[in-house]
Amino acid sequence: MIVFYGFGGGFGHLSRIKTFIASAGIEESYKVLTNNRSAYQLFNAEQIAFLPPTYSFEAAVLRKWIRELIREYSPEAFYIDAFPCGLLGELSDDLFAGILVHYLCRRLKWRMYKPLINRCPPAMECVYVFEPLEPDHESYVKTATQVKHMELSFPSPTHILEKLEKYNQPVWLVVHTTHLDEIEVLLNHAVDLAKMEGNDPHIVVLCDQPVSVPEGVSLLHGEEPVDWYPHVDKIFTAAGFNTWYQLKPWRSRHITIPFPRKFDDQFWRSGN
Repeated sequence: MIVFYGFGGGFGHLSRIKTFIASAGIEESYKVLTNNRSAYQLFNAEQIAFLPPTYSFEAAVLRKWIRELIREYSPEAFYIDAFPCGLLGELSDDLFAGILVHYLCRRLKWRMYKPLINRCPPAMECVYVFEPLEPDHESYVKTATQVKHMELSFPSPTHILEKLEKYNQPVWLVVHTTHLDEIEVLLNHAVDLAKMEGNDPHIVVLCDQPVSVPEGVSLLHGEEPVDWYPHVDKIFTAAGFNTWYQLKPWRSRHITIPFPRKFDDQFWRSGN
């Protein structure tokens, strides 16, 4: 049994875990620890350990719950996504006696996260580094037994989109999740850019929120964005980790608006 720590502020942590499992060829049974209902879009119910809704989201409560799950599952490996001591600083080395701890590492605003590093952080067997890190963060991960730089293999398009045939003009795509206000910012930017350029594209919004769209804009839920990417003229997104790297093959048509996050540096990513 393997356990994955998937707590974080959005869908991206769960998506990265799913992509890592496929990229690393992991075939063992596993559990993903989370409090995000979006997990059921990516994993089977038996693969999810959901924080009970009656539990408060506090470091002491989360730590106690994780300790109980470790006793129940007896995992041989524990993978922590993004936050080496957990989102709340609740993970420490004494939780993991006899367990190999691995760290799925993307860039962090280390100055913001560093106060959550406790006196006995988990000893890392292997750190998988997915993108360049801030210098102090990089120094921290070098304490691991192994450090591997890894490029994740994101899903490729799998379907031919017959629905595109009904559009008689170029298609511009807006893709985002979770944050309704940010979806509106991306959509408004696409609309304004079309006016500035004198273009008349059909704008399609793929999201998970009930956003209000102007007349002539299509709003779709439950779509796989990657199936759209090869067929559209422009793609508007934020600069979150998964979206940024999945869109690498289509960077020439990719337009990003980075949004502020406490620990993730979208502004750095979109500028590199």
